[in-house]
Parts: sequence; C-alpha cells; structure tokens
Amino acid sequence: MYKTTIFTLISVLSFAAGASTTRQWHFEKYMDFKGGKSQGAMLPSTGGLIPGLRAVKTETSDKVPGLFYTVTRTKNGKIFVGSGDFAAMWRLDGTKLVKIADLKAEVLVTSITELKNGDLAVATIPNGQIYRITQTGKMKIIAKLPAAHIWALVYDGTWLYAGTGPKSELFRINPDTGKSEKIWDAGQEHILSLAVEKPGYILAGTAPKARLYRIKTGAKATHQLLYDFKGNEVRSIEYKNKKIFVAVNNLTYRATTSYSSNPSSFRTAPPSPAPLMANARMVFQRRKVANGSGSVYTIGDDNEPEILLSLRSGFFTKVQFSGGFIHASDGQSGQIYQINPVDYSGAIMLETEERQVLDYILIDEKQGIAVTGDGAACYRLLRDGKDKVTYESKVMDATRASSFGMFMINVTGGNVDVETRTGTVNDPKDDKLWNPWMKQAGGKLVPGGFTASPVKGPAARFFQFRITWPAGSKARVNAVKVFFLPANMMPRLMDIAFSGAVGGSGMLRLDPSLLAKPGLRNGDIYINWKFYNPDGDMHYFRVFYRRVGEKNWRLLSGKKPVTSTSYKWQALHYPDGIYEVKVEVDDSPSNAGGTALKSSLVSQKLVVDNTAPLLTALRVAGNKLTFSAKDNLSRLTAVSVKIGHHWRIVMPKDGMFDSNAEEFTVDLPAGLKKGTHIVSVRIMDEAGNVATFSQEITR
Repeated sequence: MYKTTIFTLISVLSFAAGASTTRQWHFEKYMDFKGGKSQGAMLPSTGGLIPGLRAVKTETSDKVPGLFYTVTRTKNGKIFVGSGDFAAMWRLDGTKLVKIADLKAEVLVTSITELKNGDLAVATIPNGQIYRITQTGKMKIIAKLPAAHIWALVYDGTWLYAGTGPKSELFRINPDTGKSEKIWDAGQEHILSLAVEKPGYILAGTAPKARLYRIKTGAKATHQLLYDFKGNEVRSIEYKNKKIFVAVNNLTYRATTSYSSNPSSFRTAPPSPAPLMANARMVFQRRKVANGSGSVYTIGDDNEPEILLSLRSGFFTKVQFSGGFIHASDGQSGQIYQINPVDYSGAIMLETEERQVLDYILIDEKQGIAVTGDGAACYRLLRDGKDKVTYESKVMDATRASSFGMFMINVTGGNVDVETRTGTVNDPKDDKLWNPWMKQAGGKLVPGGFTASPVKGPAARFFQFRITWPAGSKARVNAVKVFFLPANMMPRLMDIAFSGAVGGSGMLRLDPSLLAKPGLRNGDIYINWKFYNPDGDMHYFRVFYRRVGEKNWRLLSGKKPVTSTSYKWQALHYPDGIYEVKVEVDDSPSNAGGTALKSSLVSQKLVVDNTAPLLTALRVAGNKLTFSAKDNLSRLTAVSVKIGHHWRIVMPKDGMFDSNAEEFTVDLPAGLKKGTHIVSVRIMDEAGNVATFSQEITR
C-alpha cells in the first residue's frame, strides 16, 4: 500500500540518445498521464491523479440504436435520453435504459426540455416536428415547423423556443396550443444552441459563422451580436451566475453518402454529432468531422470572451456549470473536462471508450449521466466510494529489451495499490506476449516522499503500470518514476578503405600522367571505415597494424582513442611491405563495467611502398633510346623522358603499365645532332614515389 493523492501523470524524460545508462520515465504533469485508461481517476491540469467519477455502462431494454444524442433530467429526478438511427425516447430505470417512445417518422432526437407539467418537449429531424411526450411515453405532435432541422429547444416557463436550420430561424411556440411563429432570423444556416439568459432574453449560437447573439423576445424581437468568434459553430451555451459559457468549434468535414428525406434511408448512425446539412430539395448529406479544434469561453458583463480551455484536436459538444466548475465534453476523444473558472486549472474527469461524448448531465459531484455516439452507450457517472477506481498507464516503449529497476510513487492523503507488467509487443491485448500483472509490494520510503519497490516483471521492451484506489480512498498520486536499463547492443564495423600513398590492388582508377614538376610525396595513408551503431551509444576506435606473416598486432593510433571514422597513417617512415590494418570499436563511454561491447574488422592487404623505382640499362642504338624501369612492390604508373628542353610521356613496349617492371624503346628527337646529350627519365609508381635519373648519351 502507498500513500497517494489524486492524479497520475506520464512525462517521459528525454535522455541522451542511445546511451545504455540507467533511464527513467517520470510521470508528474498533466500531459505525462494523458493517454492512459481511467476508470474514475481524474487528471488535473496541475498534475498527478485523483479519484473521481466512475463510468458504469447501462443496459438497454431494446435494440441499441445508432447513437444516443441528447439527455435531460426532469425536476422529479428522472433521466431521459434521445437517440438517433432510430429516433426514440428512453428513460433510465435504475441501471437500465427503457425505450418509452419510438419516433418512427424521425431520424434523430436532437433536443429535450421539460415543460411546466413535467411533460417533455422533444425536437427531431428531418421533418421539423416537435413532440410532447409524457414521462410514461404517451406522445403527440405539438408543432410542425417550416424547417428541416430543429437543433435546440429551451423553455422559459411560458414559451418554447426552437433554433432551426437550414435558414437559421428562431421560432416561438405555445406548448399547449402548438401555435408557432418565427420571431428572428440570424441570416445564416443554423441556430445550433439556445439558452435562457433571463426573462425575456434568449442566447443563440449559430453556424457556419460562430456568432453569439442575445435575443430580446417581445412583441417584436430584437437582437444584439455579443461576439463573432473565430470558428464555424457555437455548439453549446450555458448561463450561470451572470456569466455566459460557450463551446465554439472550428471544424472541417468530409462528406459521405447523401440520403433522401425518407427516414428509412437513415438506418445507419450518423458518424458524428456534426450537423446534418440539407439542401432545398430536402436531400440530407451526412458529414463526418475530418478534423477540428474547439475552445470554451466565458463572457462577463463587458461581453469580452476569455478562453477557459482549448483543444488543438477535437471539438466540444456540451458545456455545463456544476459545483463551481465548468465542464465540457469532447466529441473526438470521449473525454469530459473540468475547468476551474477562478484559476483556469482543469482536469480530465472522464473518458469513454466510444470516443464521442455527445451530451451529459452532472447532477452533483457524486453522480451524472453521459451519452455517446460512435457506438451508442449511456453511462451512469458515480462517486459513491463503494467501488475501486483505476488508472492504467499507456504502454511505454524502452526502445529495446530492458531490465527494470525501482518503481517509485509519491502518494498523499490515502492508500493505493500498484501493479506492473512487461511485454514484448506494444499491444497488451496480445496477452500471450505480455507477462501477467504483478503487485508492487514491500516498498520502502526514499528521499523526496517516494515509496520504492523493485519491478518484478522480467526484462522486456514494453512496460505498463496500473494504480487502483480501494473503495473510499481519497489518495492523491503526485508522481511516478520507473527506472530501467536497456540492453546494450554491439556496434559493428562494416568496411575499411584506404586512400593516399597506397599501392597494390584497389578500386578502378586512372593512372596519373607524370607532371614536369611532380609534387613532393608525404607518404600519408588515409584509413576510413564505416560502422553500424544500433543503439546510438557513444564510442571510440583504436587502429592496429601488422605486416603480413606477423602474429601480433601493434597499436597504430596511440594511447588517445579515435572518435572519428578516419585515421591518417604517416607511413613514410615505415618499412616497405605488405600490411594489414585492424579497426576496433568500443562503446564503453556509454556503458559501465562489464556491459560494454566491442568488435573489430581486419582490412584487405595494403602495400606500403616508400622506395622509389629504379632505372636500368639505358642505352642508344641508332635512332632509338632503350631502358628498363622496376619497382620492388608497386606497379609502375607513368614515365616521362626529356632530351633537350621538353618532357614527353612515353609508354612501355607492350603499350600498358600493368606490372612493376617495364621495358621502353623511345625514338630520339628528329634533327638531334650527333654528339653528347643529356637524357633525363622520371618514373612514378602506384604509391606515388617518383625517381628522376639523368645520363649522358652519345649519338
């Protein structure tokens, strides 16, 4: 058991890339814990985890509809739910939803409000009809409006008001006689939301321009534009404590199949709570939200809005003020947020698996109701202290097989139980590749207020933890730390190449011509290598050499480790011969003690040739000059001859420089006078050694 407070965070600390040292996951802030699965645990914006409302799914007495779209609670405490695809009214009896009215002519129940005598006014689409339904299910049509969509109903104790589309008209209806009249037109397409501000005043939100209006309802209605928001809909309005709270969204849609106004053609659930738009021919096109963003605003007496909460990805479907907090539901993540309007701190108080909370009611801090789309479900929200609350972290990836050390948790105000498990795949549903949950027990108090206990699960790549609050626990989880050590992976050398003053075989290249003034050869050989570093560890290299036939390697790179993938060998002062080079890589800078790994690779044979070629048997026979050239180790690559003032390139007798010994026959220059002359010969080998010889000849 651990002391704990209220909320669980999951902040993964950054660490040096690849270093196989001890690492940790640190959960403390709101974003750290976000992404886990909660059953009654709240995620405050200030960090940590606290117990909150549990969501208990209700059963239905009849076939489950496509979605539950709206919910209301009457003054006598009864809960009623409206559904779509098929349109029906349901009543919550204990733990079960019972269908009390089947609206076969309709597609969707969009809004429900209670009338003076406890009957329900029920708005529908696509026929613009408002029903009066008793709490036992008796129903009749009280009004048929000249509009396809009725999105919102409010009742001020005398009149029933309806916000409609596709002409954004506001109607006033006498709920007893059914007489209706249009009192205002927003000049847009839809009035999506309504709220009673005070007697004689209605608040209205519109689309596709996200505008908030105040309507003075009298013999002649007048309006005031309170604010023109950035977005394309004002989805929900709440008026409490002389303040206005609104949910504003900016959505983009992708259109799906169009359907005629015949309700039988709507027998699949609208894929989102986005408005079902209609054209003049009453052909409805279901539109699914492709992406969007949303914000919850508060507006005071100065009519200037302040943002309480924003979603970069998602959209708000409902705002409600309850228990001193503003609550808002998300139609994309399935979450309900709680915001403190004083300091703007917030919390995720609920998350449903359907990912689309379309409506909810919080009765008090201990109970509520939420309904969803993307899979119709109705949840009872409970905080009765009778059942446990759980939070299951998202799957953490250690990037490779790792051993796990201490699990540390900071808890205040009560007790929690902690379990952990490890797995080899990132989906824990494949439980054959995950180890079973194991309880963290026998913890000890360590500095910082944490209780630490070793993770019992075997080494693996993936990790999860689960926190359980026993029934009645009010503990707050302030922070969690998990320590792990990824297995070290061996770095591997893949290739060694040479450039510079090298002889022998190599890549295809052109032989150089021997310049009149060849540069001074320094004898440097550049050794370059490639290697594979699978875990990104820090590393160093060492370079060795030996002559072919020797057993022992000698260190070439010196005592200071090499950190780059190249090394310059100053081979000018080494004996001529055929050598091998070995490069060794070691990841000990990132790994302690016996966990460090090393590997090595031996190069192909390399010729070290620092001796220049030789000239032999130079003589004149008639108009011909003949001579031989030879090098001990390297192939000859170029020969030039000068008799007089100019050098000229000459080729071997066989026409090709393809060996370390070649013979040459050169024509003497035409017009060369008889007598004594100086002949100069320059010879270059493949290692870049150049020798120049001069000799008198007599013609």
